[in-house]
Amino acid sequence: MIEDYFNTRPLPLISIKCNPYHLTDKCLILGDAAHAMVPFYGQGMNCGMEDVLVLTEMMFEKYPNDRLKAFEEYSKHRNPDAEAMCDLAMYNYIEMRDLTARLSFLIRKKLDNFLYWVFPRKWVPLYTSVTFTRMRYHHCISNKKWQDELLGKIGNFMAMSSLAAGVGGLFWLEANIQLSRSLLEKLNMMSFIEN
Repeated sequence: MIEDYFNTRPLPLISIKCNPYHLTDKCLILGDAAHAMVPFYGQGMNCGMEDVLVLTEMMFEKYPNDRLKAFEEYSKHRNPDAEAMCDLAMYNYIEMRDLTARLSFLIRKKLDNFLYWVFPRKWVPLYTSVTFTRMRYHHCISNKKWQDELLGKIGNFMAMSSLAAGVGGLFWLEANIQLSRSLLEKLNMMSFIEN
């Protein structure tokens, strides 16, 4: 084993995306043969087992008497999810490599978890949706996209509100400074008149 370890050179990590997963009704590929992925999400085996669930549904529930149709529908149904999972695995590598040390990333994680706690049916964080639900993988991506857009709009609104409050505060401060000056001038005038 030690000799094999030192005699084997590292190979690049790859992703495989292909479509369709069949050519005839005699053969179909699934699992890593259809969608190998980098290991950074830890979902390769889960994705392969989910392939079996979807194929079983197509072959025995939806198209029990038409294997070619079952294979065709399996390819159509499963391909967007398999490709999405390959993309998610690569994204998770980038996230672990670059983002986890950023304060903005850590704040977003806390916010996601808080919103998930408050709205568990409406707000499901990306990692939770991929790892702990049966949500289709490409829906996990679109779910994160609308969450990012919503938080971006809220962030922009808050930034604009803060800017407006700041500008309004400056006008209020300037008006009050002018009012204070005029009051001081009047008080000085009154004390001058009294003397």
